[in-house]
Amino acid sequence: MATFADLYKPVKDFFGKVYVSENRVDLAKKADSAKFSTFLEAGKNKTSGEVAVENSTEFSSLKTKYKFSTNANGRAIAKLTITPTSFKGVEVAGQADIATDGSGENLEFTADYKNSPLTLTAAVKKAKAKTTIDGSGSFAVSAIKGLSVGGSATYNAVSSSIEKTAYGASYSSDGSNFAFVVEDQKKMKAGVTAETRAADRPVLVGAEVVNNLTDGAAVDSFTVGIQTKLNDQLVKAKLNQKGAFFVALQTTLSKGLKATYGVQTNLCSRDTLAAAVKVEYDG
Repeated sequence: MATFADLYKPVKDFFGKVYVSENRVDLAKKADSAKFSTFLEAGKNKTSGEVAVENSTEFSSLKTKYKFSTNANGRAIAKLTITPTSFKGVEVAGQADIATDGSGENLEFTADYKNSPLTLTAAVKKAKAKTTIDGSGSFAVSAIKGLSVGGSATYNAVSSSIEKTAYGASYSSDGSNFAFVVEDQKKMKAGVTAETRAADRPVLVGAEVVNNLTDGAAVDSFTVGIQTKLNDQLVKAKLNQKGAFFVALQTTLSKGLKATYGVQTNLCSRDTLAAAVKVEYDG
């Protein structure tokens, strides 16, 4: 069951996943029910990283999962997720994000309900300056297979006002996906992906348009992309209307070890060229 946040996920992943713009190393190791992971990312103007441990346990009618992480920005995050097996589709979670430098803490409590054809999500988020309440839902339309619609709203408890609203829909059929989301009646993004074959290889193509509905411009951005496999290597490329061009190649080096190489430039100005590498190990 897709939540409202998942409606646009196929398009978002197609244009976002695999591409790399910063040098990064990801390491993960599983031991029994626990998983240890860390990453280090180095960019032009910043360096970031994280160390995390996850574990899952089960008690009679409860499944629990906890994750603790600390990052290079001086924040420690602890999250506990509880799934009561006696209540189908229900999941609750609590997260504490605490700054070790005393700059403030962020607390979040969420509750999810997923039972076809309906999903509901509620969240209370408390930050140093404000407290917000988020609510969202999605519904799978049984009369049209593959169609889901949904919406969300964010209420600011400090100002007693609706801070954000959004609605959207997605449709999936035979390897093709179409989705759109309208945010605050001001911004719309819509995208489509479709599976095909070329030279007996699977090919995924897509297009996305983002537009400010209150602006006179025809579109803010228009991006096209393609993804395929060459000799078991995943290759992706995308190009927008301003000439920004991105290419990514992901290859498996050995069991559990893979590397992704990324290059970006501008085909119009031809004045920039950047490259990055991401190495991942999951064993």
